[in-house]
Amino acid sequence: DALRAGRVSGEQNVLQSLGAVWRTELTRLLPELGLLGQEPAQAPMDYRQLFESVAQLLRQLVRHQPVVLILEDLHWGDEMSLRLLSFVGRRLAKWPIVVVGTAREEDLAGAPVLRRTLDDLAGGQGLVELRLSPLSREETLTLVRNLAGREGTDGGMTRLAEQVWILSE
Repeated sequence: DALRAGRVSGEQNVLQSLGAVWRTELTRLLPELGLLGQEPAQAPMDYRQLFESVAQLLRQLVRHQPVVLILEDLHWGDEMSLRLLSFVGRRLAKWPIVVVGTAREEDLAGAPVLRRTLDDLAGGQGLVELRLSPLSREETLTLVRNLAGREGTDGGMTRLAEQVWILSE
């Protein structure tokens, strides 16, 4: 999803700079890359090779410009996606790339693979952890007003902010 959202398939010069083996592996994740003349890989999946193809793609992307990769709700990530993050995370230290991941602290206890991934990234000095505290009622009101593009203390806006506060805590 992150590669699609970043429109990687439109980066023809980057994709062409990858070796044929890596492009073929990437068609497992992004079948639309088959339009580049690459047939999807037919051999049984070797996850290390697939993970390396993603690492090679990121390496080529950062050669053209710095990259910010945003991965939200990591606590919902499947095991293979989190293993991929760990694999790629070990290679990122020297690249002009920032990976921003979000996860709810209260959901980490139920996500042992994510916890291991974060521990792995922290061990390689590649993780900066920021814990965000909940917004206060007043901060929630300010946020709702800013997002709605309204100023003032109008009653409807106050009621909306109060509902957001109650639902989000």
